[in-house]
Amino acid sequence: MHGRVRCSTDYVAVYAGTSTSSPLIDSLCGSQTRTIRFSGPSVLVDFSSGPRVPQYKHSGFLATVTFSGVVGVPSLPSTPKPPRVPALHNPQEAAAADEGAGGRVCDQVYRSNVTREGIFDTSALAPGRQTCCLRFIGNEEEVVQVSLFKYNIGGRNCQSEASIYDGLTDDPGDNLLRRLCGPMSREPRDATGRFLQQEFFLSSANALEIRLNLGQNTNFLSQYLVGGYHFHNSLQEGTKNPGSVCDVMFYGASSPGRGSLIQPSTTLLWNVEGALNCSYLFVPTSSQSLTITVQEGMSTATKAHCTTECGEEGCQCQPSMVALQHVDHLLLVHTLSHNVIACFCGDVKEERRLVVNAGGGVDLIYHVAHFTWATPGFNFTLDYRFAPAAICGPEYYSNPTGEIGPRQYTTPVTNILYVTCHWGIASPQGAALALTVSPPSQGSCATWNLTVESAGKDKNDKLRGNACAAEDTTLFDIPAHHLAAEITLELRGEQRHDWLLTWNTHWPPRLPPTTSVSPKPELSRTSDLHPTRYSTI
Repeated sequence: MHGRVRCSTDYVAVYAGTSTSSPLIDSLCGSQTRTIRFSGPSVLVDFSSGPRVPQYKHSGFLATVTFSGVVGVPSLPSTPKPPRVPALHNPQEAAAADEGAGGRVCDQVYRSNVTREGIFDTSALAPGRQTCCLRFIGNEEEVVQVSLFKYNIGGRNCQSEASIYDGLTDDPGDNLLRRLCGPMSREPRDATGRFLQQEFFLSSANALEIRLNLGQNTNFLSQYLVGGYHFHNSLQEGTKNPGSVCDVMFYGASSPGRGSLIQPSTTLLWNVEGALNCSYLFVPTSSQSLTITVQEGMSTATKAHCTTECGEEGCQCQPSMVALQHVDHLLLVHTLSHNVIACFCGDVKEERRLVVNAGGGVDLIYHVAHFTWATPGFNFTLDYRFAPAAICGPEYYSNPTGEIGPRQYTTPVTNILYVTCHWGIASPQGAALALTVSPPSQGSCATWNLTVESAGKDKNDKLRGNACAAEDTTLFDIPAHHLAAEITLELRGEQRHDWLLTWNTHWPPRLPPTTSVSPKPELSRTSDLHPTRYSTI
């Protein structure tokens, strides 16, 4: 190619994927030579030479491409392979089974205490065998997830078949998940080169079995199953969503009180290319709060296009020049309101702690803008904790006087709150209630918002008031016939410590004895049904 003065038009670019929008691995121009090693599954070489307008000056390049087997990377069969000794996780079990069947079967046992995940290929395990049985056996608290990447099952009218079982075939009952009847085949990609939707299966307990039975008069060498497997610890890693390859759920009633999360395993995502969304759903009980701590050190490949900004309203993603969907990020969404609780992208250099207690749950979405098996996304470490709800305190008060204020905590990290508190304050019969609200000095209605409501026996006799951060102290009068006040406080963003709610009860003066003459309108008790709101300067 031409020298460096024309590197803008004469170059060879290598991309990790199937298009020039895939991540760039390397580019060369001039007389550069280089050895590039890439683990696949797809690579695009883009050659450009000469100016973009006539007269063109075409040049060329020379490259050598070598394919070699790499441990952990699936080798998809294209031509039959000669028989060889299978590399087994448990050679003793497989050898005994093979010998007992006269060399016509292959048995493979995968155990989680040997390896947690990997790739299987029946044509590589025992080429030319008529029957193949793959058993995946995990520990008691584990489930098994299997994804089929590619297969070819021949014969006619189901002469050859593959069956996937929830558990082992020795187990009682009908535990068949799916049967693949020949002739049937599947390729990882469609005609345009795009990966097809995955076929995956999830066991209900700690075992799963796959059986491949080939018809007597079919070509054994051309039939195979290729896929990946993963042992998932439900106790430590959450409950797997059976409808997704990477979504998990954590329930406060059954999950451990605390734990840690990292990015999803990539083995089952081998045939995924493009945008990737994995959901971690946290569902606390009504008496629990959820604390999520994002550890420092998170860094994304798209950090040049997005930064995390944390302030009084919490942490938010600030993408530049592109939409948020085009950058890698972590997004936390409240499941009931669908409001964004927080967002993290780019480099996270400080530990951030979020406390959520607003009813419903939290959906943490791990988003990779362009995922490939070779460039699997970004690393993060997150700690979670289910704990008894403590920020709001008791929900019901009947004392004639009292106060509610922020709960004091001594932690090295500033808490970012997404909390909704509900309180009921009752007054003795015949007594009115006076509430004094002193909001925090800084913030807005978006960060600190208090609502006072009360009602009488008549459904139309309702009162409602509101106070926000940075407003003056406000007095709310609740009339005697309303009996109680219902208070809702929404806390969003950084925790505030300078607000206070106090109350006291008092008995209004008695009215003069009633007579047969109706009182004048200005003396009627109906004129005092509405609370008086005072703002102290």
